[in-house]
Parts: sequence; structure tokens; C-alpha cells
Amino acid sequence: LYIKYMQIFRKLEDCYDAMTHPQKRIHVKQVMEMVIRRVLTLKHLLVKWNPPNPELQKPVGHQEEAFPWEYINLDDILVDLKLPPETLEVPIPRYFKEDNLAAIRHRDNIVSGYMQLQLKADHVWVEEPNNKDRLSEDLTLTQAIEIIQRNERGRQG
Repeated sequence: LYIKYMQIFRKLEDCYDAMTHPQKRIHVKQVMEMVIRRVLTLKHLLVKWNPPNPELQKPVGHQEEAFPWEYINLDDILVDLKLPPETLEVPIPRYFKEDNLAAIRHRDNIVSGYMQLQLKADHVWVEEPNNKDRLSEDLTLTQAIEIIQRNERGRQG
């Protein structure tokens, strides 16, 4: 059911992007938001009822805690349905950026204003520091060979 809803969501998103009628776009957007809510509900239920390690569950009397991860193993179902793994990737709807375009531009203007005020520049170029390995300067040849041998033995077990 989760996989089918994800496929429906992708189709609705493509439909929304291709649509030019504003009235129809509103309705398709509402349906997309309902599908997103349903996908989230299904995902939470799947995580709750299909824990990755069911033998680690708490006894009946203890209060149930949320899992620190939200992972659902649907690999077997994907193989049965002959679907690619990309089917499970949740795309960010494109209308998020379209609807918030004014707010994004306003935020960018504020950031560029602060950069002008503080740094007197339009762009801040982030440079990667040139870190030299100081170990290579301090080691002798025999010490370097010993380190490589130790790492290789550790890698091989």
C-alpha cells in the first residue's frame, strides 16, 4: 500500500507540473497533500508494527518508546512487484519551491544585505584549507612501514 501511494504521488506531481489551468492545479495540489499525509501515516504505522528487531521489544507492561530510526525494509516487496529501488525515494514536491519563491527571494536579499554590511562583498568564497600531513614529515621510513603493516594486519583481521 505504501509503495502504491508513492507511485500515485509521483504521478500526481508530474500531473501538477504539466497542468496549466490554475483552478485544476489547486485541486490536484490538495489531492497531493492528502496523499503525502497518507504516505506519512502509513510509514509511521509500518515502522511501529514492523520493527527491524522484534525480539528486542519491551515487555507488555512497559510504555512503548519511538524508534530512533524510521527505516522500513520493503526490499522483498519491491522484488515481488519488479520495481526499482528508486520507487521508495520520497521526492520533494516541486511546488514547495514555487509557492515559497517570494519568501526565498526575501531571505536571499536579507543574507546578501548582511554580507554587504559585514564583509563588504557580494559572495563569500569558502576555501578548503591546505592541510599538510605533518605525520609524513616526522616519520622515518621504518616507522612508516610499521604503520602500514599494522593497518594492513588490522584490515585483514
